[in-house]
Amino acid sequence: MRTRRLYGGRRYYNQKAKELFAKVSSAGAPNYIDLWDHVPLYGKVSPTGQAMIPEENLMRYNLGGSNLAAMPWVYEAVIDFQQYINRANTHGRTDLNTLFGDFRIVTSYNSPFADYLNRGMNIIAAFNEKIYTTANGVVESFDDYVRQFVRYVGNLTEPFTFVNYFLSPKVGIPATGLTVAFDTLDANDDSVKNKYFQNPEFDKYVQSAANFGLRVDLHAPWRLVADLNSKPMGAYLLRHNIPSVEALFERYYTRAIDYEISAVAHMILRGYGDYQSQHQFGIIKEYCISPNVQFTNTLTMEVLSEKQHLIEIPEYTKQNFRDNYGLPGTLRILEALKRAEQRKSNPKTYRRFKEQFDRLTGRPELEAQMAAATLLEQYYMKNR
Repeated sequence: MRTRRLYGGRRYYNQKAKELFAKVSSAGAPNYIDLWDHVPLYGKVSPTGQAMIPEENLMRYNLGGSNLAAMPWVYEAVIDFQQYINRANTHGRTDLNTLFGDFRIVTSYNSPFADYLNRGMNIIAAFNEKIYTTANGVVESFDDYVRQFVRYVGNLTEPFTFVNYFLSPKVGIPATGLTVAFDTLDANDDSVKNKYFQNPEFDKYVQSAANFGLRVDLHAPWRLVADLNSKPMGAYLLRHNIPSVEALFERYYTRAIDYEISAVAHMILRGYGDYQSQHQFGIIKEYCISPNVQFTNTLTMEVLSEKQHLIEIPEYTKQNFRDNYGLPGTLRILEALKRAEQRKSNPKTYRRFKEQFDRLTGRPELEAQMAAATLLEQYYMKNR
């Protein structure tokens, strides 16, 4: 019942908010962006369908007098917007500064990498703990660790691999470098948005933002998002010799899978290292069993004897990983993890993909490995 009420309340909010934006729009489409229901992957996926992450070294920092950051064209558009509003406020043409706290930017780009690594290592720590607490649970080698971890990921209800995490609702628009916010309110609480929508100058805010290629977030009206397809934002892009959205992603973003490949190798190696440092020896049991067929379809077994063997669980260094796995092996691990996360797939489609993927990872040339990574990316983006 509570879920139904929340759903009904959210539908009502969406309807009323969209009506308000339509009312204050002087011409053209209403100047809002719906990141929850309409374009949840905005700024995360390129026009060619690739998951993309910002090149942090190409961003502009010190936004708003702090170390906040945004993509250069967003930075410039926001600064111009602030100056425009501040001039209007100085000349008494608006009082929006009171509502928005002088338009001081409090949040902008939020890197997804640190959060992802912390979250991923927490999942691995939980897996290690499960090994310790499981009766007779022993991982004998790094290879065995990888196999068991893949099975463990298949039982999770949340994503482990970076791309699936990055594209999930757990990572918001701040991870794209395309947004700034003037407050830190909870976007899930619709009641806090009334002071914006009921302000008599809300229309000035919406239209002024549009003049600089910025859209208002429908679900967080204190946040502005760069409208990459707008004319005003196009002018800012041309200052940086960026003629199109496609060129923007090519120059200022990188494929998320490239980060994902290195991240998965790093985390699994570190996870095994943590496990091995605390579990340097293990006991495996061998049983001598006597079968006893009592009925046609019933098989009972009698344990005649039990033997225990103390084994050493070996260390596994980065060099060991490079020698035994390298890029081809890392890609195979990543594919196995993505397959484990995938809840539904077409067996024929997967079989064709896997045959091609195995052929590419089985070849020694770097070009073949890069082609395998691209194939992996395309298949799992298409079959999310």
